[in-house]
Amino acid sequence: MLYYKKRLPYLTFSLGFLGVIFCTAGLVGVWSVGSRLTQSTENVFERIDESMVAVQERVVKAQNALRDRKSRPKTLNKV
Repeated sequence: MLYYKKRLPYLTFSLGFLGVIFCTAGLVGVWSVGSRLTQSTENVFERIDESMVAVQERVVKAQNALRDRKSRPKTLNKV
């Protein structure tokens, strides 16, 4: 029993130290994944923004075409 009492502080310190090492490794892993996720999210939203700009340009073209069509004289349709 005396043997275990002498070794217990070393075992406790070793397990605590391993816990700190694993927690640090986990934090580094989460930071790395978070950085990649942030970059991917920025790329996705950039593409969405570009798509929205393209759609907005098409809407303006369609509105202009509709306005031009409405401004034509109606006599052309009766030919």
